[in-house]
Amino acid sequence: RRSIAPRPRCDAAVMMRHVGTVRPLVEACWQPILASLQVLLLAVTDTAVLHELLVAYSAFTQTCAVLQLVGPRDRALAPLCKTALPGGDGPQEALGAHHLAISSCLLALTFELAAVLADSWPMLLDALQRLDAALVERNLLPGSQPTPPPAAQPGSGAQGGEAELRLLRFSLDSLFTQTAALDDDAAATLLAALCTVGITSVTGARPDIVGSAGVTSGHDRIFGVDKMVDAMMHDMGRIGALWDVVWQQLSRVALHPRATVRVFGVPSLTQLIIAAFKHRASPKVDASPKVDGSPGEVASPNTSPSEYDFDLERRLLATFDELYRCPYPDTRDAVLQGLYEVLQCCGDEVGSAWPLVLAMLKSVAQDCEEPGARHMKAFMCVQLIRNDFLSALPVDCLQLLLTTVGAFGMQPSDLNMSLTAITLLWNIADFFGRERSALLSAFSEVGFHGSSAAPQVHNVDALWLVLYHQLRVLSVDQRIEVRNSALRTLFTALETHGDLLEQTSWAQVVNELLLPVLRDVRESALSAGDASVEQRLGNGGGASGEAMLIHHTRNTESKQWHATWDTAFQGVARTFQIFLPVVRGLSTSDEAWEALMGHLEACLLAGGDKLAEGAMRAVKDLFAASQGGASPLAGSYWNAFFSTAEAAVVRGVRELGLPPAKLRGVVRVLGACRELGLLSLSDTMSLVRLLDMLAWPPFATSNPVSEAGPSQPPSKVDLSMQREMQEELRTLTESFHALPLPHQVLLWRAVFAALAARLPRPPAFDP
Repeated sequence: RRSIAPRPRCDAAVMMRHVGTVRPLVEACWQPILASLQVLLLAVTDTAVLHELLVAYSAFTQTCAVLQLVGPRDRALAPLCKTALPGGDGPQEALGAHHLAISSCLLALTFELAAVLADSWPMLLDALQRLDAALVERNLLPGSQPTPPPAAQPGSGAQGGEAELRLLRFSLDSLFTQTAALDDDAAATLLAALCTVGITSVTGARPDIVGSAGVTSGHDRIFGVDKMVDAMMHDMGRIGALWDVVWQQLSRVALHPRATVRVFGVPSLTQLIIAAFKHRASPKVDASPKVDGSPGEVASPNTSPSEYDFDLERRLLATFDELYRCPYPDTRDAVLQGLYEVLQCCGDEVGSAWPLVLAMLKSVAQDCEEPGARHMKAFMCVQLIRNDFLSALPVDCLQLLLTTVGAFGMQPSDLNMSLTAITLLWNIADFFGRERSALLSAFSEVGFHGSSAAPQVHNVDALWLVLYHQLRVLSVDQRIEVRNSALRTLFTALETHGDLLEQTSWAQVVNELLLPVLRDVRESALSAGDASVEQRLGNGGGASGEAMLIHHTRNTESKQWHATWDTAFQGVARTFQIFLPVVRGLSTSDEAWEALMGHLEACLLAGGDKLAEGAMRAVKDLFAASQGGASPLAGSYWNAFFSTAEAAVVRGVRELGLPPAKLRGVVRVLGACRELGLLSLSDTMSLVRLLDMLAWPPFATSNPVSEAGPSQPPSKVDLSMQREMQEELRTLTESFHALPLPHQVLLWRAVFAALAARLPRPPAFDP
């Protein structure tokens, strides 16, 4: 039932009044007195006599401490440390009554002298560590005696010895839960000594194998590290003042060359960080426990909280960031696990440390040399942040969150992780849409400033653009599942939340997002090879999995990229269709339409027949949607579209020698545009010529006036293609009756001329 004394309490006032007399006296006689007392300690067998002897021994030791006679004090403590337990390396025989009495005396002196022990702590802690091991062997575990046991009655025999052991357990635990009575320097000295003793106890001749006998058998703990954590857990009022010392000591553990030491470092840090966050979130009361017989709650000699607690959240979590840079994989794994536990318990209290946390997680995702398991641990933290703490993030951290999620989408080790990251981006988009008013209010707060280290977003629209940019980057991922998912998410997010963007932001969406996406996907599709691709079952497609059969339309890189190209063009065209009034209101709308037509031409000439027809139908649907709206497309837009399609057919047939079947979808869609009333007289006449060109391509005609050069034999003609184009021509002529008579005449003349040109010529007359 002892309490730590902030200074030695051996009638110090009286002694110091007569220090001039007492000190010379002690200096003159301490050696023979100690020698005599030590001889008696070894010779006395009677318990009562030993008790009286220890009282005298303790008083003389305290006297040396009060008079600041460090040498005599330590010479007095050393025999107690050696004789408190049998054996030097641990208990090897039963603890006798004299062992218990000496251990109790040693603990009492430690309580009394804790504030002035300084460099003597290692000697005492080594003895206390052996005492702790002896108690653990007798199933008296740390914390098993939360209250002092009843005092043993004289003559109680074995039961009295058991009570003494329980009292030793209680006193030993209490010693490290009352460090709040020490000043900062004394507490720092104790923490350093605990760490040193703890490391030394594990780095002997024991094997460097985690879980080996003698290291973590039975109870996973190191005495010094365990007691250092106990001390700080009961002194959270000074966590800011002592954190640098705690971090310095526990980093020695976490970065130790031996794995048997490192295993205790990060978990101890994690425990303290969680406790520190909870302490800051709780009402500010003295956390020091009250011990029976102590003078109540001990007033901690703390400095002002504002001095050391400023930016404490960042200081606490910066330890994780520092430790993650170490070369030990087990420590890095433990750091990520510790960070996850901290976020689970105290995510709402992270505060100013959010940028550090997100930057650390982002660096993990960007390190391609990290194993997939480590990526997954870090990604679990990101998922936790998105699901539980998104609304708690400062607005200036949202951009970093987006880029962090995007980085996990780009990591190549785990396909499911990338797809889940894209889902997280979609969820964040929903959050932005749902909480737009709250975000606007946060950005408009007086005194908001972004970090000077990197450009920060200052309005909600900029956040949207960052989110869309992450999806744009993922849209050219080498994995087809990732890029297709990213494209669909991008266009769905735009379709759902695009009306929240201001007009000025739409210029960036069109010119820096939609059109560049088409460009990037097109370039990747055109550079993809025709080698067959093989996808293996299992997460990540590892080489150990079984091969999965892929449909012939997707069994090469080129085919897969062309499928992505089709998805991209369809999505861009649909976005133009949905937000046509907004797009047309841009000052660069004409340039944007011209660029879209350039992409359409690339689809028609370099893409497959399905891509070509799909792109044509997407633009046709755009025109169809505008017909019933308040902003129908002007004639110049249609003229650009028709001219692009016509030029692509002519160039594809005459210059590139493309098979007519590849371009059939172009004329088919152009013919369908007559239902929209978009085909002019000249357009219809041009369409007749295009149908004729595809039915009788220049390289297959026997007409000597062909513009394509040498003619090919009739056997090269695609008869099914001819019949299809002639059927398209017949369908087109059915709409002539609705036109003015002069227009009908001109069109029928063009049709008959085209048909007549394909009739067999009579043989030349030879007189």
